[in-house]
Amino acid sequence: QIEVHIDNDFTLLVNPFPILPTHFTIPKNKHTPQSIRENIGEMYKVLTDYPELMVFYNGPKCGASAPDHMHLQAGSSGILPLQNEWQRLSRNLMEVAAYDDATISMVRGFVTSAIAVRSTTAEAGKKAFLKVYEAMPQREDETEPMMNIVAWKQADEFILVVIPRAKHRPDCYFEEDESRKVLVSPGALDMSGMLITPRPGDFEGLTGERAAAIIRECGISDEVAQDIANKIKANHDKEKADHLPMEGE
Repeated sequence: QIEVHIDNDFTLLVNPFPILPTHFTIPKNKHTPQSIRENIGEMYKVLTDYPELMVFYNGPKCGASAPDHMHLQAGSSGILPLQNEWQRLSRNLMEVAAYDDATISMVRGFVTSAIAVRSTTAEAGKKAFLKVYEAMPQREDETEPMMNIVAWKQADEFILVVIPRAKHRPDCYFEEDESRKVLVSPGALDMSGMLITPRPGDFEGLTGERAAAIIRECGISDEVAQDIANKIKANHDKEKADHLPMEGE
């Protein structure tokens, strides 16, 4: 198929099994495991080159279709419930840290806990995201904190929403009773409010309440979200204190 080189590291390809009206897969040219820490800048690069797209990332145990090979995805912007609700959600953000050209806030009023990184430059957004990454809990058997990321550009602002995860799949995925079983393995789109089910019966049997319950089950608790916010704020306050001039200077 036709390919577009984003840069020397990533290539944009048409997704062979699209979920969105426009849907791309953006694999890394070098075979490396799925990991966002050293690749977060690529999300900003895509949004800078293609501001009409929405870019998203699935962690290796958070819906990634190929957890052994680093890749992003991108597609039609403005379709996800998270984006459609952003005007309302953005009015209720709880800011926890402000840096040059970037802020970190807790998203309130959405179906699950999330963290918003808003920035006017890609570099500021990248640095702020790493502050969030460092504050998130990581299990000993995981290669990175469990998360999904959805990012888009709105006017001159980059908006990156991190959705921390507590579970890879909900309990209903493993149900032996077919009447209660739902084959849904949430990724970034699901956690943003657009649940994808491979079987028609699963889709037809879902209600809004059950869909919301699945998303909440795979997300983190309010207590864990508060712990992350506290760590971000504590690290921010420490950085500010470390840069204060000493007496007599």
